[in-house]
Amino acid sequence: MNKSIRNLQLRKPGKEQFGFTLMEIIFALTIIGAATILIISSFNNTGNTEDAQEETQNLNALSASIQHMFKTQGDYEGLENSVIMSDVSFPEQMRNSDDDDQNIKSSWYSNGYNVEPLTQDSDDDSFIITMYGVPEGACTSIVSSTYRHFEEVSVNGSAIDGVASAAVACDGDQDITFTDR
Repeated sequence: MNKSIRNLQLRKPGKEQFGFTLMEIIFALTIIGAATILIISSFNNTGNTEDAQEETQNLNALSASIQHMFKTQGDYEGLENSVIMSDVSFPEQMRNSDDDDQNIKSSWYSNGYNVEPLTQDSDDDSFIITMYGVPEGACTSIVSSTYRHFEEVSVNGSAIDGVASAAVACDGDQDITFTDR
């Protein structure tokens, strides 16, 4: 019986063993990996939040610039990126660093916006601002904070009428269309 108890012992008496077991190493690596994932995702969310706030300000400034430029004309006939970019009220932070006068930049793309008159009404009394490739987290934030300030806001063709519809529509990278007068 004594012999069978000795066989159950994992270590021989009198010998000290140093180091970690394989299970201890795997456990430690799992904890380090989970902590790394949490840290990286929090940095990404912070970046999207800051970009969304900046793009909301840029969007409002762009809309105001368009309204300012065309207020005496009475309609938005002739509105396009190069025309609005030539106006002194165009937001400088939305210009590309090179001499590109066709593309309005966003936080995500050098051609992140497009502006045009709304032509389905013959009066051209409205205009459309399209924001391209908006990440999911930023999409929800931008749409939720702006849908009340524009005539219509849609995400990939789905009209937004509240925060809930914004959250549902903003699934992945999206194009957002803002209609204003």
